[in-house]
Amino acid sequence: MTNLASGRLKMRPPPGRLRRASASRLHEISAPFARNRRGMRPLPPARAGFIGFSPSLLQRSIVIVRWVPNRGGSRWRAHGRYLAREGAQPGGQPGRGFDAHEEAIDIADRLGGWQRAGDSRLWKLIISPETGEKLDLREHARELEATMEGDLGIRLEWVGIAHFDTAHPHLHMVIRGRSEEGVEFRLPREYVGHGLRLRSQELATQTLGFRFERDLSAARERTVEAQKYGELDEALARSADAARRLDFDSAVPSTAAARELRLQLLRRLRFLSSLGLARRIGKRAFELSENYRPSLEEMRRSRALRRSLLRYGELLVDSRAPQEFTELVPGVEVRGRVVGEAVDDAGDQTFLALEAMDGTVHFVSQTPETREYRDRDELVRGEIVTLRAAHGPSGGEGAVLVEVTRHGRLPELGAAPDPSTLLDLVALQTLREHGGALPTDGPSSGFGAELREAIAGRLPLLEEHRLLEVVEEERGGERIRRLFAAAGAEERIERAMKERDRELTPLSEVERIHGKRVAHAKLELGRVYQGRVIAMASDSEGRAYVVLHTDPGLTAVPTAGRRFLVGQQIHARAVAQEAASERRWTLAWQLNDLEREERRDLVRGR
Repeated sequence: MTNLASGRLKMRPPPGRLRRASASRLHEISAPFARNRRGMRPLPPARAGFIGFSPSLLQRSIVIVRWVPNRGGSRWRAHGRYLAREGAQPGGQPGRGFDAHEEAIDIADRLGGWQRAGDSRLWKLIISPETGEKLDLREHARELEATMEGDLGIRLEWVGIAHFDTAHPHLHMVIRGRSEEGVEFRLPREYVGHGLRLRSQELATQTLGFRFERDLSAARERTVEAQKYGELDEALARSADAARRLDFDSAVPSTAAARELRLQLLRRLRFLSSLGLARRIGKRAFELSENYRPSLEEMRRSRALRRSLLRYGELLVDSRAPQEFTELVPGVEVRGRVVGEAVDDAGDQTFLALEAMDGTVHFVSQTPETREYRDRDELVRGEIVTLRAAHGPSGGEGAVLVEVTRHGRLPELGAAPDPSTLLDLVALQTLREHGGALPTDGPSSGFGAELREAIAGRLPLLEEHRLLEVVEEERGGERIRRLFAAAGAEERIERAMKERDRELTPLSEVERIHGKRVAHAKLELGRVYQGRVIAMASDSEGRAYVVLHTDPGLTAVPTAGRRFLVGQQIHARAVAQEAASERRWTLAWQLNDLEREERRDLVRGR
């Protein structure tokens, strides 16, 4: 068991060992960078004002850098919409971006333009100064960008926005993957890992001054009861023995700073014990849980995901609702109402948030299929969906195919004139699981409560269509009415659901659901449209169309009786066809399944 004696535990190395540390570290970074690309300059040393001081005295800043490839679709634009979400701004107002010279930039338009221009990548930065509330974050971003340009020797195109949805205001910056001169570039690993953080720390220190012992202590104090892995946890992990045990029964340290640190560590251990992540094994001895670090990380991620679901300053889900992280592996099925896309900025992960029928909030790991739906502005908030994961066609261990079934919104399902919806099927299943009665317990708010009310509203219709059998019994002098599914009732509803799915949706309804105008395809020789199927639809005269998502709009193409599945990639071309009976040429639409054509070409090429 490690004994935490006076002087054994240091939060920072002695200043004497770290004189000129900032300068030497930046010099190490600059060496490989100087050879990185022609036209880029070596990284300059630390600012003169900081040479000779320990880096621990600089204002602290966390910088996270990720790069995002261009895989088509509108993913960059969607990221811009996320950055500008109203929940991250004071007063719940939609956010506007800025760059070196402009204010009120539409971030989604800016990022979408970069993607349409064919850029191969963009860089995402999160800059979180420890005392961000004391800084002008816009000015900090502009100074950091100017410093980067000096370090890299190139002119950058970028856009930034400040977020205020956490205890620490922070910056998001997106940097285009090509310079203003049109040259593609990559940020060196050393600069990403160390240089940017040091630059942000230097700039913050220029504004706020050095951190001294009282600042260090105050920063640690904020982490004593933090539900995330932090500086005090690092100190505990370094000092614990191989069995994760720590002992504070040694002599009390002689200096006030060391005594305060010792007390903070003890209070942190008591807090971890209250979470079940540590246990007391002596008067001042503790044993850390084996999984305390991943548990703290999951707590942090959980709060980050909930915060990303803010709208107009209010959570979109019940903060008391249980939650699960759900990975779509073969055999997993999850059903619920779409809340939105939840983002963990620090982990650079996105999840689809679903409210399940029992009130649980599922954070579902994204798959190529769910990302494609989101990129096409589908799987929208309020829609009820079922996600089923199965083994992919290749049969490989990692090959997973996710089937996405969209059922509609709860009010629409509740208003259906006949029993042909998921709501009717769930009503029968709920009655069966609860002995012929609707449950009286369960969520008091959110989707679970709304679903229970909607099920109750469908029962008279199910009785009317003889899908329910009523059994009355007397208990304690009171007649109790129970409802049970009639023989074959669930199969009848499932058949009706399939028939309903085959019906054509009015074009006006497609426009209402997707919030976009549907343009009719222009029948001109050689005209081509390509996109994913979002609906089979009909106009007021009953003509059938396949509606394609042709970014940024929607296009209706006549189908001549052919049917396509939602999600198919269709290539539509206007071609000349000979009408033999009339001995003349006419224009018609040739519709092909693009994915099938690509697979066929691949087989031919082997």
